[in-house]
Amino acid sequence: MKNICFIVPGYPTQQEPIFSFIGETVRAFADQGFHCTVIAEQSLMRSLIGKTRLRPFHWVDTSNKKHTIDIYQPRTLTFSFLKIRGRRVSEYWKKRAVVRTYQKVRPATDLLYAHFWSSAVVGGEIANKEDIPLVVVTGESTITVQEMYPKSYIAERLQRLAGIISVSSKNVEESKALGLGAGKPFRIIPNAIDRIKFNKRDRAVMRKAYGFSQDDFIISFVGAFKERKGPLRVLAAIQQLQDPSIKAVFLGGGPQVPEGKEILFAGSVPHERIGDYLNCSDVFLLPTQAEGCCNAIIEAMACGLPIISSDLPFNYDVLDAENAILIDPNDIHAIATAIHELKNNPERREAMGKSSLQKSEALTLDNRIQKMIEFINEILK
Repeated sequence: MKNICFIVPGYPTQQEPIFSFIGETVRAFADQGFHCTVIAEQSLMRSLIGKTRLRPFHWVDTSNKKHTIDIYQPRTLTFSFLKIRGRRVSEYWKKRAVVRTYQKVRPATDLLYAHFWSSAVVGGEIANKEDIPLVVVTGESTITVQEMYPKSYIAERLQRLAGIISVSSKNVEESKALGLGAGKPFRIIPNAIDRIKFNKRDRAVMRKAYGFSQDDFIISFVGAFKERKGPLRVLAAIQQLQDPSIKAVFLGGGPQVPEGKEILFAGSVPHERIGDYLNCSDVFLLPTQAEGCCNAIIEAMACGLPIISSDLPFNYDVLDAENAILIDPNDIHAIATAIHELKNNPERREAMGKSSLQKSEALTLDNRIQKMIEFINEILK
């Protein structure tokens, strides 16, 4: 296996860092010697309403070791959740654009790699026509492919499915409950971090660099500013404590922008700068309601932070009592209690941070790619 074609929902650029984990994965495969081609649709409607700038149909990305990656981004029409005969119209146009792009470009392909089940259905159509094996990586916060396509349609397009990589036990169970990948091998390989970008640094030095007080207790939040992730629940919990020394950094974007005297920074930053802010912090807090396996949590662990997050199955593969306080993500009082506990118990905070750092050592991007390659080689045999 030398040539991989990635069918993915999006691809990051410096100006638009969406799906940064997909970009890191593709570049890591390229650095292992694979020739990588990416097909990721881009929305005409998003561009028309001013949210994004249209990219060229074809452009080239470069890996850390200077390998080139061909990126193809056909333009598609999106119509929100409009359905005809039980199928989302947008999904039809996306599938059509991706399949036509593959047929036009015809990249050398030994394996089709689909990120998320919805991409697997699209990749499956190509796999069936070209007689190429297909692997899907499932990491959705909630699997919704059954809302996009009829069950029989999904099954028909997954005939060449060779195996499934899941980022968490939760994703395995959810996939099986929906009848996806029945009889095919599953392998749980959690998300991972780039050690160059995410590592533990001197907190005092980082705070001085960003102009933050050495005396404040700083909480960091990384994620979309929306209800599922819970930025306003974090803010409400901090305000409930009425402690002027507790401050917060919110990294992300979206409609629920936190505001108040407790906030040191709220907004988006380039992905490579997130580690700087994490290293200014005492605790990482993310009361998210649904995930696959949260990259932001693993990144915070790699910076040596104790974690406060949701007591839900998607966290159980990477968080436990040694490095996290797990709470009901919708309970403001429980969130506030966890903050209070870690602020006033520096010994526990330090022990949890060390445990996070230790657990993150196995969650490097290189280790993840090696495990994925081993699994793919096994199933292709």
